[in-house]
Amino acid sequence: MPANLLVGRKVYHVLMGLVCFSLYAFFLDRHQALIVLGTAGLGSVILDAIRLRLPKINNMLVTFFAPILRASERHSLTGHSYFVLGMIFLTYFFEKNIALLALLYLSFGDPAASTVGGIWGKHKVVGNKSWEGAAANWVVSFFVTLAFLSYTGGCSTGGCSLRLMAFSLVGATISVFAELVPFPVDDNFSIPVVSAILLTLTQNFL
Repeated sequence: MPANLLVGRKVYHVLMGLVCFSLYAFFLDRHQALIVLGTAGLGSVILDAIRLRLPKINNMLVTFFAPILRASERHSLTGHSYFVLGMIFLTYFFEKNIALLALLYLSFGDPAASTVGGIWGKHKVVGNKSWEGAAANWVVSFFVTLAFLSYTGGCSTGGCSLRLMAFSLVGATISVFAELVPFPVDDNFSIPVVSAILLTLTQNFL
């Protein structure tokens, strides 16, 4: 992936994640979030459908969004559409903290993996994905989980609990698994959804 495309997508990835996280965490309840996401998701899918049927519009939009579009997205749904659809799925089916944490994995863990893997990845593990990228994802996701759970009440006044540390370790591993495994759907959808499913199962055992 060209360096400018890599940087453009990652910046967009992080910014979109932060916007969605902030809105759902601090301003919107589940019902309100579903309305906003449903409207955005429907608009995004309709725009994709229009441009895919009208080559002139498609060429214009592809040129405009070239810094953040993969070549494969020129003739298919964009990652943005999958991102919004994934957020709808998370918001509807999972409890709020699980949905927010899965969103953070997509917004920070995945960009860390692709950035570090793209620059320093020498030891491939799955396709073009590397151990170096996976390690970066794990470290970022561990601290993201630790910070998020601490902020939402996962720490006592005396310090972080053993359960908090264990959940952070497992959560980071889940983030890496969701990013590494090649699921048959865009990773903007698969990473948060797979993460949310495994986080939900994990919290019942920790």
